Formats: sequence, structure tokens, C-alpha cells
Amino acid sequence: MEAFAHEAEKTPLRELAARGFAELAVWRLLLGNREAAAQAARQAGQCAGPSSAAIARVTLFLTEPRATPAEWAVRAEREFPEPGQTAVRSFATAYALLLAREFQAACLTLKEIYNSGAPADDEGLPVMLAWTYLETGHNQEAAALLRFNPIPTSTGVGPFFGFYFPRLYALRAMLANRSGKPEEARTDSQLFQKLSGPDPLVWEKR
Repeated sequence: MEAFAHEAEKTPLRELAARGFAELAVWRLLLGNREAAAQAARQAGQCAGPSSAAIARVTLFLTEPRATPAEWAVRAEREFPEPGQTAVRSFATAYALLLAREFQAACLTLKEIYNSGAPADDEGLPVMLAWTYLETGHNQEAAALLRFNPIPTSTGVGPFFGFYFPRLYALRAMLANRSGKPEEARTDSQLFQKLSGPDPLVWEKR
């Protein structure tokens, strides 16, 4: 992805380069490398055009220093103040809270988005909400959201795909373990490891 983004940066396809750098920033955040993530987010901003500007701003927002849920909310209001930026502001806040493992606060934000009717617009939302339910002990609510695989929209997956896939299988494994289904848990856990690599959740282990 890094090679692709750098190559696209030299061509008229700078919007694609911006999306590539944004996805790199997200991956690096999920792996706990905030400094490298910030560098990729800045590169995304430098290449961004009309269709990628919001994505670049969100990834740069996520690389800001760690903070409390209240401070993340203040930052989001400051960074995305316009009435038309409500959805972007809410998702940016939710991503920041998930990275910070502030699951209770993230659950409240994601529930608000979910109840607004956004699930049709973001296939990963149910999975992320289920993640917060499991982390806060609401297994039954999580189970209802993990029944189906998310179906990408007609525009394809975006840079924030890593927040919910292949995490979906790790969450299913967690739920199966709690439900007394060890074989099912083992199958989902093995699939998650195959898709995510040998050490996919460095930031979760700190």
C-alpha cells in the first residue's frame, strides 16, 4: 500500500494516493504506531482532493494525542463544526474512542449513529457496535449484530475497513467462548488469525 500510494502521488491519481496514505494511517494506528500513522495522515492531506479531503482530515484527527472521551468530543466539534459534518464528526469520535479503548463512551456514540438509520450507509457499523457491547458485557445485544457478514457498498470498502474486518471473526470467537461453544470459537479465532496476521492487535495488548 505504501508503494502504491507513493507511486500514485507522482501521477494525476493523487486522490487515490490520499486514500492509500489514509488507509496506511489507520492500519498503523491499529498496530499502535501513532508516529508513523501521523506521517501517513499528513501525506494523505497533502494529496487530498474534493473526494478524499474528509477521509484525510479524519485520519489526521485520529493521530492527535491521547485524551479523555470528553476531550475527544470537544476536538471533534472543533475539527468538524459544520451542520453537514454531523456524520463525519460522529464516526471520527467513535473511531478515536475505539482506539483509546473507551468502550462505554464509544458504545453511546455508535448507538446514536446506529439509531439514526446510518447502518444502510456503513456496513461496518453493526460490527463496531457489537465490539463495544461485548467489551461492556452486553453479549445478547452483540449476538444480534454479529449474525451476518457486512456487505460492502457499491463504492467498495474504505480506509476504516480495519476497524471491523477481520475483527468480526475475533468478536464471534469471543461471543462463542462466552456462550459455551468452544469449537465454534476455535474456528472463528483461527480464521481471524489467518486474515489478520501473526500479531494483529499490538495496540490492544499494551
